[in-house]
Amino acid sequence: MAATYTDAWAEGEACCVIDGEQFITVELQHPGFTDEADQPIPLRYVLDVMDRSFTIEDGAAFDAGEAVTFAAAAFECEHPSMSEGRVPLARLRLDDVSGELVVYLDKATAYRADLKVIIRGYRSDFPDAPSYGPIELVLTDITKDSTGVEGTATIVDFGDRKVPSEVYTLEDYPGLVP
Repeated sequence: MAATYTDAWAEGEACCVIDGEQFITVELQHPGFTDEADQPIPLRYVLDVMDRSFTIEDGAAFDAGEAVTFAAAAFECEHPSMSEGRVPLARLRLDDVSGELVVYLDKATAYRADLKVIIRGYRSDFPDAPSYGPIELVLTDITKDSTGVEGTATIVDFGDRKVPSEVYTLEDYPGLVP
């Protein structure tokens, strides 16, 4: 049976005191996404009706530690399906009102590389670092139609992930019993 986090997520959102709005962002990375000087660039979108500026975390591939603009866009990503023995999969759909994304995707077809998707959550009262993420996914089975682009998002190295991903040491957590 597939687990769903929709009810738990909704309960958590309802119980948390929020001093600001939460914004979900998507960053797309591919060697085929280049600027006028033929340098690789990420495509960044925020789920909102206006562009927003947020600071990228240290260690990111592009613009680490810098405040960058995320373009307003409509997109949706369903919660990943979770079932035993299967890699979590989710559908990601980006509306492409401006047509910009399709131009970049057409350029990307010249390269044999994965389309990396990085999802981050930011809060309006603290735009200096992600409050959620970054979560790195790969988008496959990409299709486009007259209104947008859709694909299957998955974690590439899911089987190689350590759980928990943080290493607990006595130096960092002196309350641990050896």
